[in-house]
Amino acid sequence: MAYFPETRQLVENAIEEAFSGKKTPKEALDTASQSITAKIEFHG
Repeated sequence: MAYFPETRQLVENAIEEAFSGKKTPKEALDTASQSITAKIEFHG
């Protein structure tokens, strides 16, 4: 998976957003999931 570093960063950011209270854990991970899915679909 060539974009693994990007996806890991998205998940790390989501965790930070959840711990800091910027987003609920569900919101943070849903956002990360949408971004990761878009990358996978775009790159095939």
